[in-house]
Amino acid sequence: MELRHLRAFVVLAGTRHFGAAAQALGLTQPALSQSIKALETGLGVTLLDRRPRRLALTGAGEMFLPEAQAAVAQADRAEAAARRAARGQAGLVELGYTGSVPFSPVFTRLMARLRAEAPDITLRMTQLPAAVQLERIAGLALDAGFVRSPVGTVPPGLVCRELAQERLLLALPAGHALAGSAPLAFGACAGEGFIQYLPQPQGGLHGLVAGLAQEAGFVPRVTQIVPQVATMLCLVQAGLGVALVPESVSALGLPGISFRPLAAPTAQTALCLIFRHPEPAAPVATFCRLALRR
Repeated sequence: MELRHLRAFVVLAGTRHFGAAAQALGLTQPALSQSIKALETGLGVTLLDRRPRRLALTGAGEMFLPEAQAAVAQADRAEAAARRAARGQAGLVELGYTGSVPFSPVFTRLMARLRAEAPDITLRMTQLPAAVQLERIAGLALDAGFVRSPVGTVPPGLVCRELAQERLLLALPAGHALAGSAPLAFGACAGEGFIQYLPQPQGGLHGLVAGLAQEAGFVPRVTQIVPQVATMLCLVQAGLGVALVPESVSALGLPGISFRPLAAPTAQTALCLIFRHPEPAAPVATFCRLALRR
């Protein structure tokens, strides 16, 4: 059986008229008749009852029709899937991200945009430190990654694009003496115990917090080092210290935590996308295009 013969039979069974079916298929009537005959010969059965002024399906034709329709529909779906993949509308993207990234509205808007405009692109997401993401993207184990600035040195062949700037807020236990709404000079935190991020070989929020403290004239007294911002907030909530976190995290509205802005203009971090350029894989290129669109 050939797909063109199955398609011819399905269309003819729907119209029950050789002339109408031939026109729908873009064939001559003799060519259509030959396709049906070839299908019947291959199957060894008669599919059509060809009486004068009447075209009907035989019992074998009635049984064969739904299977032929399913085969044609599956072939059409396969063709459409291949074309979507070639256009970058389908496929797998291996994506890395750091722990605070999913809280960003930029990230959540991108996920909604991807679902609406390229629903056949599948994301496989892995939470990883920024330095590991850079290494794996350069080594082709990841396609792209979301990190927080400062990023550090980006390997050759990779591109780092800033998506949005975000303030760092001081997270304090509720009722803390420094809680309030006015911008706070960071030097006022010199006596506090800090819950810090894991240090990175280069870049990362750990270094940013240490740099801000150095600007303010003190070395932070670190009480805990944690890998995730969610863990950090839980420890702040338990009264084990204070922490600097991206502003988007405050939208969680966790009880027992107050957030205060800092007066330091450098108390900011950017959400960045890391990817290869030029990107040969069409689905990854589509993902990056959607991520970079303002």
